[in-house]
Amino acid sequence: MNFYIQLIAAMLISTLVVYIEADRSFYIDYEKNTFVKDSKPFRYISGSIHPYRVPKQLWEDRLKKMWAGGLNAIQIYTFWNEHEPSPGVYDFEGQNNVFEFLEIAQKIGFVVILRPGPYVCAEHDYGGLPWWLLANGTNNIVPRSSEENYMKAVRRYFNVLLPKFVPYLYKNGGPIITVQVENEYGSYYTCDKKYTGELRDMFKKYLGDDVVLFTTDPPRLFGLTCGTVKDVYATVDFGVSISPADAFEKQRKFAVNGPLVNGNAESYLKCGAIEGVFPTVDFGPSANVADSFVAQLVYAKTGPLVNSEFYPGWLDFWGTPHQKVHTNDILKSFNQQLNMSANVNFYMYFGGTNFGFSNGADPPFLAEPTSYDYDAPLSEPGDITNKYLAIRDAISKFQPLPDVPIPANSTKLALGKVQMTYHVSLVEAISELSDRCINTEKPETFEKLGQGYGFIMYKTVLDDPNVDGKTLTIKGIRDRGYVQIGSSFVGTVYRTGLNKIKINLPKNKNTTLYIIVENMGRLNFGNNLLDTKGIVSDVTLDDKQLNSWTTCLTDNFVPYYQKSVNSKFGLVGKYTKEKYLLRNKLKDTSFAGPGVYIAEFESPNRDFDTFLKMDKFTKGVALIHSNGTLTNLGRYWPKTGPQVTLYTPSVFTTSGKNYLVLIEFEGATCKSEADCSTEFIDYPIIDSIPNEIN
Repeated sequence: MNFYIQLIAAMLISTLVVYIEADRSFYIDYEKNTFVKDSKPFRYISGSIHPYRVPKQLWEDRLKKMWAGGLNAIQIYTFWNEHEPSPGVYDFEGQNNVFEFLEIAQKIGFVVILRPGPYVCAEHDYGGLPWWLLANGTNNIVPRSSEENYMKAVRRYFNVLLPKFVPYLYKNGGPIITVQVENEYGSYYTCDKKYTGELRDMFKKYLGDDVVLFTTDPPRLFGLTCGTVKDVYATVDFGVSISPADAFEKQRKFAVNGPLVNGNAESYLKCGAIEGVFPTVDFGPSANVADSFVAQLVYAKTGPLVNSEFYPGWLDFWGTPHQKVHTNDILKSFNQQLNMSANVNFYMYFGGTNFGFSNGADPPFLAEPTSYDYDAPLSEPGDITNKYLAIRDAISKFQPLPDVPIPANSTKLALGKVQMTYHVSLVEAISELSDRCINTEKPETFEKLGQGYGFIMYKTVLDDPNVDGKTLTIKGIRDRGYVQIGSSFVGTVYRTGLNKIKINLPKNKNTTLYIIVENMGRLNFGNNLLDTKGIVSDVTLDDKQLNSWTTCLTDNFVPYYQKSVNSKFGLVGKYTKEKYLLRNKLKDTSFAGPGVYIAEFESPNRDFDTFLKMDKFTKGVALIHSNGTLTNLGRYWPKTGPQVTLYTPSVFTTSGKNYLVLIEFEGATCKSEADCSTEFIDYPIIDSIPNEIN
């Protein structure tokens, strides 16, 4: 009897689940200018978060704070370069498991706005495009166009990526309600409707004709014209300086019917609009809200108003002041948009961190720092801010807040000073560790040589050691070069600064020239998306062209330290502890020029966040080795600013022994070994007064 009761109950539950899932729907009601979710009008108040910019162990913490802040949706990008690190090789595991992220978001209660690219900008290296697109040079490909070499790669990637999202679509029981086609395409010079049309068709092929597709552009008509796509809903993006009403009026020109969405600039919508795709705009708090929506109204004459990127903060660059947006400006614009029944997404609601070498750059060449704090409502370490609380209060006047407490901020801890120990010069380390040194007549790019990120070392042998007073010129340096002759550091060249060095080595006897070139992040925005890295010109000494180069790659450099840092001296090969001590005793160690430094530090038995401060170091990369795992915290450049400290979340350290490795490019300012220290403090410094880059 019990068996039959259980069987009937199971059948009823199964039938109920099928019924509920069959009733799930999300679409645009163009007559009532609204989104409709499960047969009811729906307006989202959303926030952007990038899963790649926060350790996956902290995904749930950030999402719960966003939910407690009153949001009912989140917006995410997917980064192509993270998911296809080399052609045909895919990675959706660990930190790249975006599907696990979606499951956590849905469990909390969110619906999701998906922006899968292929290009996403996002201040991410190359706008999320994979570096290997440039492996065959810049004459064989036109990114973000219908050019066949580019599209072949896009088709292969989307053939793998898009089907994986099908179970996560709202109609199939998942959280995804809308999907963006490309990204602010109206801002790009090609204005290739064949390209955006094929993208639209791929989304429909893999996700279905009934999925709500949209575009996002600044509210200018030119941008919406090229950015919008037939059968794809157009939205806009704008900030506090733009009138929401004007911005949404521009959206309406391209989305004749449908909800208003701040997804801004009239001219951009011309190329951003795609036939059959809903157009939206983006704008910030300084924008006139009414003016901004004017552009969306050109392409979406009915339908919901949408600001797909409403900017509560802004991005930083090395050597420029930290950007802040006043909360009062945000609230004024935000309230205007909500009073217009607009859908609003905060970009960014939580910014996070450009760990490793993942940051991008804006034209002509302004590299973004490691911190992607963005002056967002949730700070880089995920802390609740006054801006968060003010926005939460504003939301409460338009829709109920969830009945959940606001999660607590993480514990912050100052571990104190950490004594660094000089390990070896970077030239010696690369020479010892690189397993790929390639001979070429002229210098070749990172991409052609097969390395995507980080740094590589070029070397050649000079005919004559008599170089004193001569001028070394590298006109095409991308992005920063650290020059050494023998063991003597002679200076730095920079992409947008000095590209020549007058050598001062009166007693030089060495003839080997080394140039370590750092890729500081590919351009992620603008019309020059052919930003190859390395030396892209001839190298001359006075008027003599230097040829016969050997280039040593370093993509195995970090894995080496993963294996070798086992103790304070964690050295292998010729760099044994005994030889290190002898070297130090002979005072053969110099802090000038590129070098590697190692330290051991103790961590207490509890969870805490901390911030690495490196006053005695100039520019480089910091690595944490903990419990067998090596993590790249990112780039440091404290004297240039505005970022001084590196966020070190609790999940990157373990109780007991941990190791800190600094790859220093320009040389420490230590006066002695005892003076060479870093410090873990309990607060971030990302707003120092910046210095001009040289």
